[in-house]
Amino acid sequence: MKRRGLKRSVAAGVAAAAGLAAVVTLQSCAKEKDSLVIVELSAAASDANAAKMTTVTLEVGSVSRTFDLSAAGIPATPNTVSYGVYVPSSATGMQSVTVTAHPASGCVGEKGEGVKANVTAAGVTVTVMMMMKPDPNLCSTDGGTGSGGATGSGGATGTGGATGSGGATGTGGATGTGGATGSGGATGTGGGGGGGPPSLTGCQEYDHAATASCGGSCTDDVAVYGAAFSPVNPALFVTGATDGRIKVWTVTNGIPVAEGHVLTGSTAGFGVIAFSPDGTLLAVGRVGGIDVVSVSSWVVQRTLTLGSANAADVVYGVGFSPDSTQVIAVGNDANGNSLLLAYDVGSVTAVHSTTLLDAYTLAVSPVSSGGSLPIAVSTSDGTASIFTLTSTGFSPATTLTVTTDGSTAETVAFSPQGTLLAAGGDDGFLNFWNVPVTAASASSPDIDIVTATADFSDWVDVIAFSPDGSYIALGAGFFGSITGWNAASSRSQVGVEYDSSYDMTSLAYSGAGVIAGGEADCGCVVVCHP
Repeated sequence: MKRRGLKRSVAAGVAAAAGLAAVVTLQSCAKEKDSLVIVELSAAASDANAAKMTTVTLEVGSVSRTFDLSAAGIPATPNTVSYGVYVPSSATGMQSVTVTAHPASGCVGEKGEGVKANVTAAGVTVTVMMMMKPDPNLCSTDGGTGSGGATGSGGATGTGGATGSGGATGTGGATGTGGATGSGGATGTGGGGGGGPPSLTGCQEYDHAATASCGGSCTDDVAVYGAAFSPVNPALFVTGATDGRIKVWTVTNGIPVAEGHVLTGSTAGFGVIAFSPDGTLLAVGRVGGIDVVSVSSWVVQRTLTLGSANAADVVYGVGFSPDSTQVIAVGNDANGNSLLLAYDVGSVTAVHSTTLLDAYTLAVSPVSSGGSLPIAVSTSDGTASIFTLTSTGFSPATTLTVTTDGSTAETVAFSPQGTLLAAGGDDGFLNFWNVPVTAASASSPDIDIVTATADFSDWVDVIAFSPDGSYIALGAGFFGSITGWNAASSRSQVGVEYDSSYDMTSLAYSGAGVIAGGEADCGCVVVCHP
């Protein structure tokens, strides 16, 4: 069984052993038979402002409650403080959660938003996690009343003045700054076929698994390792998972709807998938082989075997050559040996193969030059092996260091133009190399996801380039986030979505600007649309 997804439970065990168990102080306004939404709050270790907070307000759907904080304020991660809000039995489905915290005086408070609680039915208990961040526009109720008094409506409006500070939440009109994000969306439309900059304000979970479980209790450990948009039809989206199901979706205005086809095949596996560049075929990696599926009929045309000498237990990655005539795959055989293989698309046996010391994920360049096709394989030892495939087979590998601490290199990808290679892993960095790839072709700057998310996420798990190569979407853990970046030399951040339930194991970027991917648990798919 592949090691991806297992590191989360291992990390939790290490934290518990180190005495880092969460500090939970549950407070709530109890109402019988309504649903309870528990919000676990924490802040980045570098956020000294969080300890100064004295009150916290939870808004869940239409319900708002304010609580007093202890003298310690909001604790630094991995510690948490928890508060609960009861919502009416009629409030079911996805409920938006917003948290604001205020100091005794002054305007620099803390805010958390972008998280949703999935209230599956009346009377359930749902727990979500919220990472708080400093917000300079949250005047305290006392300070706000003072300025409200300045309005001269007399201290009488003093309470009204508090509403005046609610006007400061009108500075939440600063969420009108969210309007600025809206303008980012406008640029997105400007991106046209490239997809534009990532718009990460409209993210929602959907069920790949046969049994709905997103946001609720997880009874089946289903990880979605496959996610791909058709290169010729941005409305066509496919997901693959460890339940052996390959699910076809139609995406309209950023909303995915099950198209109706679900491919089950004869075996399961990780459900890794790839469209051919001409959009006519879908490769599906399963235990013991690769199904080549006709997209027009969703019928398996043939299953590529790994042969008696190369009988693989599981396929970890699949891809196509730029002319759609070859399938490339990486996996482990029955003896635990890692293999890299190339097939002619019409044949069932590999025409070229090479043995690796270790393999984790696969990337095939969208561009070949002079009959040479670059291929990258990341490893659990923190490196990436770079091969060139020619008519005579695979060249000897060039080895690159991806993670400085030797932790797993989780993801590797070529840009659509084939000029840039990106790879990252559990040390929290996404690194870049110019192609042709050598150790000397490293391209600065890298992306530091730990700093970018203020310690919310620690691992670079998976990435996807926009179809025009201008942007990068990055899915990260320890707590889940999806971030957007310029792929150009500045590599500036252009969008972020936090949700502690996200644990991304696959990611895809459509020409319509939709970003979608699979999670490690419960068979969930996250779709973010402009």
